This record gives sequence, C-alpha cells and structure tokens, in this order.
Amino acid sequence: MSTLDANLKLQKVTVFQSSCMFKMEGTVKCKKGENEIIIDSLTRKMDKNSVRIKGQGYGRIANIIIEKMFSGDLDKEELKKLMDKRDKLVKTKNEIEDSLKDLQNLKAKKEIAIETFANEFPKYYSLGKIKIEDVNQLDSLFKEQIAELSKNLRKLNEENNETEIKINEVASKINQLGYSTNREVNAYFRILIILDAEKESDFLLELSFTVSDASWQPFYDIIIDENHKVQINLMGNIFNRTGVDWNEVDLEISTASVTPVKMDKPTPYNINHYIPIKYSPAKPMRVRRRPAAPVVAVDMDFIAQRSISADEFGGFDDLPEAEPAPPPELNIVESTVSSNFGVQVYTLNTKFTVKSDKNPKPIPLFKQELPSIKQYFWSTSSPDRVLCNNKIKNKDRLILPGSAKVYVGDEFIGETSLDLIGPNEEFKLGERITYDVKVKKEMKVKNKSKEGAFKGKTSINYRFTIEISNLKNVTEDLIIYDRIPHSVSEKIKVKLLDFSIEPDSNVMNVLKFVLNMEEVKEKRVITYNYEITHEKDLDIRPNLP
Repeated sequence: MSTLDANLKLQKVTVFQSSCMFKMEGTVKCKKGENEIIIDSLTRKMDKNSVRIKGQGYGRIANIIIEKMFSGDLDKEELKKLMDKRDKLVKTKNEIEDSLKDLQNLKAKKEIAIETFANEFPKYYSLGKIKIEDVNQLDSLFKEQIAELSKNLRKLNEENNETEIKINEVASKINQLGYSTNREVNAYFRILIILDAEKESDFLLELSFTVSDASWQPFYDIIIDENHKVQINLMGNIFNRTGVDWNEVDLEISTASVTPVKMDKPTPYNINHYIPIKYSPAKPMRVRRRPAAPVVAVDMDFIAQRSISADEFGGFDDLPEAEPAPPPELNIVESTVSSNFGVQVYTLNTKFTVKSDKNPKPIPLFKQELPSIKQYFWSTSSPDRVLCNNKIKNKDRLILPGSAKVYVGDEFIGETSLDLIGPNEEFKLGERITYDVKVKKEMKVKNKSKEGAFKGKTSINYRFTIEISNLKNVTEDLIIYDRIPHSVSEKIKVKLLDFSIEPDSNVMNVLKFVLNMEEVKEKRVITYNYEITHEKDLDIRPNLP
C-alpha cells in the first residue's frame, strides 16, 4: 500500500446565513492497487457529518476515515518572543496604572486643599495675614495645578488604552500559534481515503463540507427617484471567522440556513394551584464605612511668594466630538442570481479573497428596480406637517431582514430596518415630510346650549373644518386621520351631527378620510359638527376642546 498526501486547494465557498460550505479540489498520482491518501490540517470548525468526497479516475474509493487530531508542533522561538513582548507590555501597563493612582491621589489632595483654604481664608483675612490679591493668586494657582493634573491623567489613560490594545494583539498572535490551555484550540481534522486504483494514473478528488463561524448579513441602499421608481441595492457583509483565509475563491452567497428544522409534538399542559414559597428572613447587611479623607495643610507663606496671572490658566480641554465614519467605498461586482424553492443564491462573477478575522467584508450582490405608488398622510396627532411614503410591490426576489439607508433622489432621509419581505409582497418605505400638500384644521364654532340646563346637564356644540390645499398638482391619494372625543362614560354623550364629506371609516370616533387629490384641483374643505352632552359640574379628563 502506498501512502500519499493530497494537497487540496480551496476553490469555492458558499456562505449561508449562519455557516458556510467549502469545496476543495486536488489531483493525486495513484499507483496501481490500494492507495492510502491523507488530507491533513483541515479546520477544527468543520462539521464531520457534512463531509462529502467525489473522485474521478481509474479506480474507486473503498473507505473514508475522519479523525480529530491535536497539534503539538509550535514555533517555540517565535512563541517565546511573543510571550516576552507580552510580559514587557504588561509590566509597562502596571507602571502606568501605578502612576495613574498616584496622580489621582494627588489631584484628590489638591481638591481637599482648595476646600480647606475656602474654609480657612476668612480667618486669615480678618487677622490681616492674607490679602485679597493673594486669594486671587491662590485661586489661579490651584486651577493651573488641577488643569495640569487633569491633562496628565488624560495622557496616561490614552497610554494605558494603547498598551492594552498592544497586549491584546500579542495575545491574539500567541493564540494563533496554538498556545492555549484549551486543547480544542490545537485541534484539526484529518481525512484518510482508501482508494483502489486500476492502474497508475492521476485521480481527481473533490471534497466538500460545512464550516461554522461564517455568516453574512444583508444591508441595503434604497433610492427613490422623482418618477417613484425604487432602486434596491442589496449588499452583504461577509463574516469569515473560520480560521481559514479564502484566497481567490469562487464565492456564492445563499439565503438558505443549514439550521436543522424539526417538528416537535407538544408536551402536556400542566397546571397547578398556587403554593406560596416560604422565605427565611434576610440577614442584616454589614455596611463598611470608608475612612475620612486626610486634611491637607495650606502653606500660606508659599502662596504669598507665588504670583500667578489668570491668563496662565487654560482650564480643561474640551474633547472634540467623534465624526461619524464615512460609508465604505464598494466596487461594483457582477453577479448572477438563481432561485430554487424560495432560496436565492448570488454567484459572484469574479474571484474573491476574504481574510479570516473579525472584520466584515462588504460585497454588492444585486440591484433591482421596483415600481411604487406615492401616498400622502395627515394626522391630527401631528397637525403641522403632511407626510408621504411609497407603497412598493416586490417582484420574485426574497428581501431578507436588514438595515436600509433610504434616499429620495440625492437626499438622505434616514436609516430604517426591513422585515422579511416575500415575493410579490407589498411594503411601505421612505416616510418623510412633504410640502406638496397643506392641511389645516380649525375650530369654527363652540356653543354651549341652554336647552337641558334645567335638567342639570350641559350641551356643547362644535363645528370644525379641515382645509386641504393641493400646492403642486398632486394626483395621488391623501389619507387624513382625525379624531373627536369618544365617551366611555354613561354620564357623557357624544353625538355626531353632519359631515360635508362622509369619512371612509369611523372606529371609536377616529375618522379616516381618503381623498383623490386629482379631484382636489386647488382646495377642498371638510366640515363636520358634533355635540357633547354631560351632567353639570362634571370634571372631564382630558379637557374638552
């Protein structure tokens, strides 16, 4: 039996929502008879139950054995350098933290000195031992010292953070070398293939398996143009944490999830009566008191000798606000889309390299244009503005949940999140303020009726108008939501009298009007009346209009 090493190359990666699939290929020169082919150093994140092997050549695969191995081969010299570097950085970090504590203690003492002086200086001033000029000098002195201490504290904190980042980077490199108390970190898989060859020849092997710690997340740029066409640009953030770099591979992005689906029968629905739980009485807590801060003496002679200008004190530096990071620039990538049983696969028409790290790699996947209908809305909850959005009907593509940046023309109007949208499903997007239509509601009449006063009741008659102005020849629908009081008390009666335009719906006196703005050339007014009758001197909450 001959033993051969198969050096298979990663050719293709299919990324699912929570994992990925590797496809590796390679050629092995087999001798006639039984050959033992070893595929070594496969990632420990491989799912051994998903392994599939195909072969092409003069022979057949007699057996496949998958073994989990543990590596002990470490680059000891490199490891020692990294560990020495880490120890030096840890020592530096400890020294910085000690300096931080000293500065914080010193700053606390200075602040106590300021408080002590504030309590003591009236006595010295009354005895003529200190002048008001000395007080001003002292104030400037302390301000300068506090500012300098604060500046040094900020500087030390920055150095401490930078050192901690360097320690984490070195620790990550140490872990990459396999140095860990966790034996699983050093694990890998080995596949042993027993191949019976008919004659000496090359044999092509194809290996595929799923790997965890890879995923992708969709996000969108959505542009609504002046003709109400909606362009949806689907992009994906690819996460590769498999421990294997994908170098110049064919890349596919799939909406499928390899999470197993199982239908479980319901368990019994058990109920019981309430049984109170007895608690033991809680033990009293012991309160530890912090020791009082030490009193720091103030050297008045030193203060009298020191002359400080108020201009020398710069105060605390204002930290600048962090500017938002600009969106990453994405290269246009052509892809083909296939769909089968609701699962969509985006095949990129170029080779890709995705390093194994914590950073996502954004890739444009698909672009489609959908028609939409613009709708206008006004509500009495926000009476000072009219809103509009676009009602869109999806085509045969599945739109996955993800964040979406929405633009109207070149104007960015906000970021939202999309739910799962199936093929041919309608959804709404791009809610924004519009000035194409103006709506104004006014109370025209409010009269208290004398009828029923002798019966101990009060009646109020209201008359409102809603004026709609079509400012830019809008032809789409305007939906108006108005409301009038709705009584949940038998002592208060609300009676609708008349409407110039009947509402399309009335749910608990929330009125909905749908107007075709093509019929509203310039202006239209909706008028309605209602009457509220209640017992006299009744306190109504909330207050009536």
